[in-house]
Amino acid sequence: LYVKLAVVNIRNNRQLYLPYLLAGVFSAAMFYLVMSIQDNPGLEQMRGGAYVAVTLLLGVIIVGLFAAIFLFYTNSFIMKRRKRELSVYNILGMEKKHIAKVLFLEMLFTAAVTIGGGLAFGKLMTMLLYRMTGFNQSVPFTISLMGCHHTLVLFGCIYAVTLFYNFMQIKLSNPMELLHSANAGERE
Repeated sequence: LYVKLAVVNIRNNRQLYLPYLLAGVFSAAMFYLVMSIQDNPGLEQMRGGAYVAVTLLLGVIIVGLFAAIFLFYTNSFIMKRRKRELSVYNILGMEKKHIAKVLFLEMLFTAAVTIGGGLAFGKLMTMLLYRMTGFNQSVPFTISLMGCHHTLVLFGCIYAVTLFYNFMQIKLSNPMELLHSANAGERE
């Protein structure tokens, strides 16, 4: 029942979830792209490769921070739009723990699509980048296991924090407050 409800919720709110999924896929792809180039062992043999590696390490940090902020903000936008729907579930008899299970499954599906799609798209973009720059002769293309691992860990943590935030919003609010929250203004 919860799995079906989560899938129906994502499908019914696709105008909200589609940009969220695309933003997550592109963020994960960019993170993996920069991480895989920074982790490439052929980079050390290039002239100035050490400087490029340090610059790319800063790029990894910046892309990771940007992805975390952007996905957290996008999630809060989605939750603001969905509070009325969640309050109706609560008024119709679903307990908050059941709503939390549905939110957990929605976030699990979203994270799986985003991380999987981001890694696949990031690998394709890395191959395209190597081909366009002509580095495929001097810097061999490798699939970065460390890049995959760091992408999984970072985006897993981002989605875990946003899920915890969603749980706290549901736990600390009452149904009538949730019904009228869509009319409230944006806070700083």
